[in-house]
Amino acid sequence: MSLDNMRGSYGRCPPFLVAGLLVVCIILTFNWWSLSSQNYDLIRQIEELGEQLKISSEEQDLCVHQRLSVEGRVKVLEDEMAQVRVNFEQQRTDNDEMKKTLDTKDNELKDMKKQQDNDHKSANLCKTELESLKKLEISKDGTITSLRLEKTQLTSQLDEIKQELQQMQGKLKEVQAALKTASKNKQPSTPKRLPTDQPLKPADTGVAEGGDHERGGGQEQEKAENEENNAGERGDEMNPEEGAGDNGPEGAVGEEPVAMQVGDNRL
Repeated sequence: MSLDNMRGSYGRCPPFLVAGLLVVCIILTFNWWSLSSQNYDLIRQIEELGEQLKISSEEQDLCVHQRLSVEGRVKVLEDEMAQVRVNFEQQRTDNDEMKKTLDTKDNELKDMKKQQDNDHKSANLCKTELESLKKLEISKDGTITSLRLEKTQLTSQLDEIKQELQQMQGKLKEVQAALKTASKNKQPSTPKRLPTDQPLKPADTGVAEGGDHERGGGQEQEKAENEENNAGERGDEMNPEEGAGDNGPEGAVGEEPVAMQVGDNRL
């Protein structure tokens, strides 16, 4: 019967079905509207996310570029730091060397000051020595002038003494000649031999005459010797420098009286 009932009702729609369809349509429209709104929100979020993704990618590229630039700067800074360290070490070694050189320069400066002080002292000593030498030179000039005056006086005295000596030598030669002539004239005569029986007389032997003659000759000889000795002493005292030159004639003169004295003694 149900089938028949259903078959016989094609022209009319049941109200429950229409209400159900309306409810379903309302629900579907509400779901579509909610889904479309959600889809719109999601699309908008996707667009926002895409924009954010672009921005983030750009920022990432910028960060990568900045990172690379920073890494390059870090490398440059590291190189600069290494160079600075090397320069610092070099500066330290240079400073040490400069300290050493300064110490050596200070020591050299001290040595130079000491040398300068020594030079000043030596200069003062040289000045004092120079002044003393000047004084000595002045005194030397005075002594030289005085010695020259003494020399002139002594030369004049020497000339006078030479003249006196020549005069004395002339007198001595005259005395020697007189002595020679006297010695030649006083030769005694040979006594005659008498017989042994008769005694010898003084008158025959001629002792008195010969003795008186020999006495006179001896006195003259002594006088001549005294004069020669006096002349020799005067010559030695007056001219000590020319003793070697005067010894010749004096020695010759001194030898002749000795020979004469020996001859007289033999006679």
